[in-house]
Amino acid sequence: MVRAFEPVTSATLGSFPGQAVELACVVTSVARQISRKDNSEWGKITVEDFQGTATVLAFRDAWQAYKEILKQDAVVLVSGKVSSRERDEEDPPLFLDAARPMDDLTGSGEISVQIELELGSQVQEAVFAEAKKVLAAHPGAAPVLLQVGADNGDRAPRLKSRTLRVTPDAETLEALQKLFGRGNVKLVRTFSPSPNQGSGR
Repeated sequence: MVRAFEPVTSATLGSFPGQAVELACVVTSVARQISRKDNSEWGKITVEDFQGTATVLAFRDAWQAYKEILKQDAVVLVSGKVSSRERDEEDPPLFLDAARPMDDLTGSGEISVQIELELGSQVQEAVFAEAKKVLAAHPGAAPVLLQVGADNGDRAPRLKSRTLRVTPDAETLEALQKLFGRGNVKLVRTFSPSPNQGSGR
């Protein structure tokens, strides 16, 4: 699940100082803290993904709003600003703005299943027929995208199925990965909320 949100991972947080990012992760520990300044409650949360671990700091309103979601073993999407303090350079924490359970995203169509093929790759008809069966057997909210060619700077064309929508769970992904190869099937954001995005699309 976590691969949907590369390139922002626990290992690359340091590349985004002062920037707002989203990180998909599993909560591994939660420590409730009390501020010395004003006695307010806040949370220090340790999270992990496929790349390692990171620290999320949730202060005041963010802690009050999301502490029920940030429980141990919860699979969540956290968003916030990466620390730009010099002392945090090695291992910058994320200052929490919001947290959402991953189940919310997978059920809302905000996550797509993307199948990637190399340009000119000869995928047998039988493989596509089998893939269609897998997708039909796991109906859900996630759009299905087919990307042909590598995405090196130029946006590789993505074809979106008009009829197929699936449940983006481990079972679906595993079945598709057996057909197309482990590195060629991933979860991506259907749309990525960006502060620069205009509403007219």
